[in-house]
Amino acid sequence: MNRSQILLKASITSIVSAIFLASASYSAVLYVDGSVAATGNGTQAAPFKTIAEAIAASITGDEIRIAGGTYENEPANMSLKTQLTISGSYDRSFSKVDFTNNPTVIDMARLSEQQQNRTFRCQAISSFTIQNLIIKNSSTGESGNTTNGGAILVQNGSSGTIRRVWFINCTAQFEGGVLTGPARDGGALCIRDASNVLIEDCVFDGCTAVGRGGAINMRNAGAGNNVRIHRCLFTNCGSRGGASAIHDLDGTSQVEIINCIFANNGVDVVIPTGIATSNCEISLADRRAVIYNCTFVGSNNPAGYMFDFADSSDASATKEFINCIVANNNIASGLTTFAIFRYASGYNDTTKIQNNLFFSNSGLGPLDPTGASIVGANGNIVGDPQFFDAANGDYHLSSGSPGVDAGQTLSLVPNDFAGTIRPVGKAYDIGALEGQPDMAPPSYQISKIKATASSSLNADSGPEKTVDGSGLNELDQHDTKIVNMWVSAGGQQGPVWIQYEFDAVYKLDQIWVWNSNSDLEWLVGLGVKTATIEYSVDGLTWTALPNVPEFARAQGKPDYGPGIIVDLAGALARFVRITCTSSWGGSGQYSLSEVRFFYIPVWPTTPRPTDGATGVLPDITLSWKAGAEAASHQIHLGTDMQAVANSTSPIATVSQPTYTPVNLQLGTTYYWKVVEVNQAQSPVAWEGKVWRFTTSQYIVIDDFERYTNNSPNRVFQTWIDGLGFSADEFFPNGGAGNGTGATVGYDPAAGPIMERTIVHGGRQSMPLSYNGLSETTRTFEPAQDWSQHGIKTLVLYFRGDPTNEPGELYVKINGFKVTYSGNMTDLTLDQWRQWNIALPSAAGLGAVRTLTIGLASGRGILYIDDIRLYSTAPVAN
Repeated sequence: MNRSQILLKASITSIVSAIFLASASYSAVLYVDGSVAATGNGTQAAPFKTIAEAIAASITGDEIRIAGGTYENEPANMSLKTQLTISGSYDRSFSKVDFTNNPTVIDMARLSEQQQNRTFRCQAISSFTIQNLIIKNSSTGESGNTTNGGAILVQNGSSGTIRRVWFINCTAQFEGGVLTGPARDGGALCIRDASNVLIEDCVFDGCTAVGRGGAINMRNAGAGNNVRIHRCLFTNCGSRGGASAIHDLDGTSQVEIINCIFANNGVDVVIPTGIATSNCEISLADRRAVIYNCTFVGSNNPAGYMFDFADSSDASATKEFINCIVANNNIASGLTTFAIFRYASGYNDTTKIQNNLFFSNSGLGPLDPTGASIVGANGNIVGDPQFFDAANGDYHLSSGSPGVDAGQTLSLVPNDFAGTIRPVGKAYDIGALEGQPDMAPPSYQISKIKATASSSLNADSGPEKTVDGSGLNELDQHDTKIVNMWVSAGGQQGPVWIQYEFDAVYKLDQIWVWNSNSDLEWLVGLGVKTATIEYSVDGLTWTALPNVPEFARAQGKPDYGPGIIVDLAGALARFVRITCTSSWGGSGQYSLSEVRFFYIPVWPTTPRPTDGATGVLPDITLSWKAGAEAASHQIHLGTDMQAVANSTSPIATVSQPTYTPVNLQLGTTYYWKVVEVNQAQSPVAWEGKVWRFTTSQYIVIDDFERYTNNSPNRVFQTWIDGLGFSADEFFPNGGAGNGTGATVGYDPAAGPIMERTIVHGGRQSMPLSYNGLSETTRTFEPAQDWSQHGIKTLVLYFRGDPTNEPGELYVKINGFKVTYSGNMTDLTLDQWRQWNIALPSAAGLGAVRTLTIGLASGRGILYIDDIRLYSTAPVAN
């Protein structure tokens, strides 16, 4: 080595050290870990115990990192500061976020009604961020003199981002807890006073408001709020005074609702005097409102309409409803509207309703503001969306759905609810999810990787930096801090290498490489220029990858994406080694920022039911996401886990990734495994993991939870009593009663149709009034098979009343009568009785068409709940 080389090497080493030390200094970070024995000073070594302490200690521009765990001792109404970032779900080292397995949960249930006053308040602040949290049981209103937003209030021109926050059971109540107090809005969020908020990747579950906006309310806009709601899930939300999900009747505001799923909203709202029904799904008056690629399914809309569009009083206003699915929603009848879209009196905003899919919604077909049908015009169609697995919340469209490739291209919608780039096919799919389940992406990222290297500059520049995501933002852009990169030691004699070990053998697709990207890379040139890449199954025998391209030089800018993509062409490997042969600066010292590996998904994945699921119905059809190259599928299923693991259990072979087992037994744990087979590939078979599920202890015949005051879901329309029911749009001929003295349900005009105080399970039971011979009968279409799955006993729960005149109680199965063997005086007891009925084979159990509950005589009222089928009846309390 000559003198100039020695000087260059020395200068590079000193520059690298200087960069490393300088990069270690960044904005103040405060740390919180609720599991520590005593609170500290907020450093990583001595974190605070509560979030409130960190917020109190923070200043503008700080970041608060919160370890995963449940935080139950936080005060209400914690006020944030400008440019403050609150980020949860960190591991105990505060280096990795794992929202799925280690979430930060803020549970406000400890606070009394009078202490509750939401969780966070953002008042006249800018650039705040709240992310990676679960906020549950947070409310506002009841303490008196409170404002809106059950979990978060954003007001007075604030701006910020709420990302990956789950709001669970958050509510806005009456101020002071009484009906005479102001009804507060926004069960989870209230945004007001010309605020600007991005809400993305959030979940709103069970959020309700006695005012407006069960999940989100926008109001008092001033110059106008600007709210963007992207890739969010709204489920089981409700509002007494407005829209169940999103409400904004301020004409100066703007709102975007993109790639969101709305499922099973319109739930009843608890109020001090009992229960109040919800109204509609969404109400908007904004001068600009776009609803793109959303899925609306299974919601209840007692107001008589689903989407409420009010005029903004702005001549240039636009409302757009494009590429959405509206399916299986109930809209109350008997009101003035009874329609999917309601347009307020004087409505004059420019409205586009295009490329939407409608199916099985009660009420009038979708109409435009003039009252004309939109079906068949502007791409609007009617048809079954054919969801892949709606029962388990998978609203992908199956192949053959009319919504596949039927949407229009929208610049605001580059991807879908799950992040998949649109389009997957020749055009956008309608709805929140793009692509069909069998259209899996070509490869997936390997997550479990161990990195080692021939050397490292120091302990903070080890090879693990290339696989831990440090320095990457959410757009996969790498920063310029050298503390987030691997740097080899100076002066090391070759070869200089970095090696990766996976948790299993993978069929590799690509390597993505982010080269060294320090802000002085242009000067020091530590980035790899040329290298060899080898791979191995066992770490002993290595194969060189041919034609490895030159590694492009990074520019030392903080928006650096992957600079090199290397095709691995399906190589089988558990180990990959990169040996550096030259750098851009010409020295023997090297650096890489990040390395990512992708594999071809040849294994079966995504089992349905999910691995470890319990309460699975025994008539389940098993399904999974097939391996990318599978031509057929071998299924191993049994109750012996080892036999399934060893492939000695019975085998079934199918051509599609579904399998329906025969006669699974109740209350039994099953193990199953799929082997993907393709004789044209090498290897010919890829064996999946052993999954398990446990079947339910019972099958529900009726738990009486689905009945409402509205047709066609009134209880006496299913359980036919002596009176029958009148004709309506669902039952044009009405329903004749059976002429007995039985009456089920209450008068829906006087209040809830079901009993909601005297219940055995859930929140409703069926009141059965009887007078003399009284019967109520449910008919099953199609007939049910009660001879499978080890079923032996029908169980129902009943409760009497002390004023009852008892009579003979019985059931009939297909007309075969079984009489209650207990004492008739049980009908006068105001406590629940469990009636176990041994199923008689003479009743024709293989095709049960009718079930009758009857009394031969007497007068009074019984409450019926939780009718179930068991193999072995539970022990009665």
